Amino acid sequence: MNKNDLSKRSPAMDILRCLACFGVISVHFFLNTGFYAVPINNRRLYAMVYIRSFFMFCVPMFLLLTGYLNCHKKPELKFYKKLGSTLYTYVAAALFALYAYPKLYGIVKDIFSLNEVHFEPNSIANTAAKILSYNTFYAWYIEMYIGLFLMIPFLNILYSNIKTQGQKKLLILTGLVLTALPAVLNVYNFKTPGWFSDPTMTVDPEGNAVALHKLIPSFWTILYPVTYYFIGCYLREYGLKLKTWLNGLLIIAWSGLNGLYNLWRSRDALFQWGAWCDWGSLFNVIQAVLIFTFFMNLKYEKMPLFVKWCFMKLSGLTLGIYLISWSVDRLFYPILEKTEPVIHKRIDYYPIIVPAVFAISAVISYLILKLRQLAVYAFTLIRSRTAKPSDS
Repeated sequence: MNKNDLSKRSPAMDILRCLACFGVISVHFFLNTGFYAVPINNRRLYAMVYIRSFFMFCVPMFLLLTGYLNCHKKPELKFYKKLGSTLYTYVAAALFALYAYPKLYGIVKDIFSLNEVHFEPNSIANTAAKILSYNTFYAWYIEMYIGLFLMIPFLNILYSNIKTQGQKKLLILTGLVLTALPAVLNVYNFKTPGWFSDPTMTVDPEGNAVALHKLIPSFWTILYPVTYYFIGCYLREYGLKLKTWLNGLLIIAWSGLNGLYNLWRSRDALFQWGAWCDWGSLFNVIQAVLIFTFFMNLKYEKMPLFVKWCFMKLSGLTLGIYLISWSVDRLFYPILEKTEPVIHKRIDYYPIIVPAVFAISAVISYLILKLRQLAVYAFTLIRSRTAKPSDS
């Protein structure tokens, strides 16, 4: 890409992809620091609830970008070939986790006197089984994305054949009712006295289990990626016009409300992970859309070309960063656990750990990308040299 093309390029999508990736690593900070194992009962833990709640826009952001960038794709072979790069990145990251990570952990263990970890010997069979199970290496997203990717051209046919903006709004509203609203409407108990003052209550005064009551059907909540996809398509076609200051204010206000709600559900108890704070929740839908709109509506004419170039290159590594971070997390967090045994004090290391995991994962992701490019170049070169003259 020459300077003229780069100067015309809007970096918004690159920035959003990088921000979403950073958000994923931030959410994993809480997964790997013991946050979910202690009662939420002091200021540092309150802050951790708010930070976690904010960064839950990360996966929704990736799904919005998928809709925004792919809304015109058709059911053609050239489109489906693009899935190959995703699968390559996943397999490469999984092989790194299975073969390189244990050796790296051995080095880190000796330097920092960490606990011994037993690694199962790898064979071709169990390597393939682990890769195809999609239940480790943060691979649930890949399993979900493969299905979404295969449906994209047909989702586009559905969306493009809806004629009016109003009907497309109705499509999105239907998706929200089916996948997002149940997460905030079906999560209360209306029969047990005192439940609203103690929403972590699981047993009533008589010792009976406390159940949450449904107000609307929730069978289709697993379809939340499709809802995000259609919202991304809509934002590509119509956008969402908000003044920058108002958009920023709404992000702050909604993030505060989101954090406060999660704190209400969890205060003085273990963090309550329910539908209200999962990826498809209406809280996270609105938060992701507001952040997406904020960056899409910014003006980037004065951004230096070098900064644009950096975001462009980094955004191309985000899937690899996300997947490689599984291994890097398992190198960093045992060190943090040894350095700071008090769980709520580990938040002080967030500004160090998360950027470090992001940066190292980016370097490894870059090397994986270059390895693929080298293999493609070598294959092309060999093919051209062995081709018969009649084939050229």
